[in-house]
Amino acid sequence: MRERARLVARAAVKMGAAAVTIGRQDLLDGLPALEALGRNPGVPWVAANLRRRQGTFPFPRWRTVQWGGRTVGIFGLVRPEPDQDARLGLEVSDPEAAAREAVKELRGVDAILALSSLGLAEEQRLAAAVPGITAIVGGGSGEYLAAPQTVGNTLILHAAEKGKHVGVLEVPSAALGRGWAVPRNLQERVALEARRAAAGAEIAGLGGGTEKELIARAGNDPQRLAQTQSALRTLADVDRALADFDQTRSVYSHRIVTLEPSVGEDAEVASWVRDFKASESTWNQAAGPRPVVPAPVPSPPPGTRRAPAGAPLHTGSTACRACHAEAYRRWLGTAHSRAYLALRGKELEPACLACHSSALTRLEGPQLEPDVGCEACHGAGGNHRSRGNIARRPPERLCRRCHRGFHKDEKVDIPGGFEKVRCDRK
Repeated sequence: MRERARLVARAAVKMGAAAVTIGRQDLLDGLPALEALGRNPGVPWVAANLRRRQGTFPFPRWRTVQWGGRTVGIFGLVRPEPDQDARLGLEVSDPEAAAREAVKELRGVDAILALSSLGLAEEQRLAAAVPGITAIVGGGSGEYLAAPQTVGNTLILHAAEKGKHVGVLEVPSAALGRGWAVPRNLQERVALEARRAAAGAEIAGLGGGTEKELIARAGNDPQRLAQTQSALRTLADVDRALADFDQTRSVYSHRIVTLEPSVGEDAEVASWVRDFKASESTWNQAAGPRPVVPAPVPSPPPGTRRAPAGAPLHTGSTACRACHAEAYRRWLGTAHSRAYLALRGKELEPACLACHSSALTRLEGPQLEPDVGCEACHGAGGNHRSRGNIARRPPERLCRRCHRGFHKDEKVDIPGGFEKVRCDRK
């Protein structure tokens, strides 16, 4: 665990990360191990609510960085787990109180970012309770948000767990500062412009001209008159919406990047990872086979909707990687792992999500995995090694739930498609 933590810290420094907060996994070897890493030059830990037992802070509670001529304050929040904290000899104070203190101390900066391992439900409560946070970059519970949530004036972002995706938030520097209020996604404007272009094309097809000329041209044809009036109303509504959007100062752009093989990697960091894996393999061989110990299932926050009693639980595709690393790597190179990207920038409908994402039933309630993941084809991972094994080779009828010629240009070749996505292909 310490070698893995050292690798992550080294990579964070290499990437030039402005700040990295602490997660519960980082604390498994105790605070002294993290403190030793933190003494290395450039390791950017921040933790506003993590203390030693004596009450002192082992890491900076926040940092400030310069970006685009603006000053940005960044603080970190760790999820409290009192029993484990007591065993580890540390204190994790109330995140809300720590956030209030950080916002107070950072008063005067142009933007305040909170790095959180609290989980989405707690982050939503935090955003509602503590005004002044520009954005919360969250984690700790595996939720994926294809688009940021807005609570008050705070954006909440989640790019899912275990490094499969990178979330990119782009904010014009002029949008930051005291004018930041109810931020709006620039994709809204793109959608409005597309609607305006469609309405304009429809009006052009009706002959164009002024509203009076279009109505006169429709004459006594009720169908054409209704079409003309509908296109004119749409155009007027979109123009009003565009004018309203252009009055908004607080704007942002957001996208999720899937870290598939085509993204590439830094050669130096890749060499560090290879060295680590080689060392880990040597340690494992020396220690002999390790018993399979189920990971503890954390209790969901109070009030969180739970899965139905007796329902088979999903683990998410990243959990499969621990034992099936090669199959997982092959899956990353398939269209299944990128299925959600086809929906980017489009108005989502349930029928689209049913095939371009995976519906998961977790202990804490339903979640959405942004791809056609392992469990979409093989069944719930909660059944694996416990209540009977999951499907090794999915039946063809399972493929046809989605691959049935839904799109006009789709060629349905189930056997051929299966050979392209099978996890055990060479």
